Amino acid sequence: MLECCLRGNRDANQPVQLIVIDPINCYLDHIDSQQEDRVRVMASKLADLAQRCNVAILLIAQPARVGIGKRGAWMPTTRVFAKAARSVWLVTQDPDDGQRRLLLPIKTNLCALPAGFGFQIQNQAIVWETDLVPLTAEQYLEESQEQQRLQVRQKSSELTRVTDWLRDRLSQGEVPASLLREEAAAIQVTEATLRRALRLLNCQKSKEKCATGRWFWRLPEPWDEAAVPNIEVAQPAQIEQL
Repeated sequence: MLECCLRGNRDANQPVQLIVIDPINCYLDHIDSQQEDRVRVMASKLADLAQRCNVAILLIAQPARVGIGKRGAWMPTTRVFAKAARSVWLVTQDPDDGQRRLLLPIKTNLCALPAGFGFQIQNQAIVWETDLVPLTAEQYLEESQEQQRLQVRQKSSELTRVTDWLRDRLSQGEVPASLLREEAAAIQVTEATLRRALRLLNCQKSKEKCATGRWFWRLPEPWDEAAVPNIEVAQPAQIEQL
């Protein structure tokens, strides 16, 4: 059907030069993108169509974020199409500028890997930067991974600091929750981090027996130092779950 449309446009002296399929997964009908044999047949047919009709075909797909650190991590879910393509590019947000986007090369079959491009969307139009971006998708991925590791280390260090402070603060007995929040805010501890530390120490809470009673936090009784996890050696995944 697609080839008939292309030939019809050509006969009407309106030849098509570019076909954009966006996103490719929506045109796979009931074919599972993991059924590589069936997807490979479709990719082959599209490649033959492009050659016969002298047309470029651009496929859009969401990147798969499995296996960060490998080039294949940014290939589309339908990896067969990525393998069949002459060129694969990644569009992503600049982590240092929320308004800026990057177009970075993943692979090219017909030339050396080129530089990337930067652009912004202004007044519903794409505004390209004049300077090239000396970065590939793989390099961007490695930098992103390193930033993630740094954030995890920072979270771990902050959680350690807050947990030590909280353990020392509650070691003399229970403290009103409102006072704990005020003291935590004074030393620049966020509410979320304070709650993580409370859960990590398995703190217990109680309320005064009156209508306007205050909430109090205290260390578990009896206090067992061995029962508290050593967060300095906790894995990043464990820290994220906290």
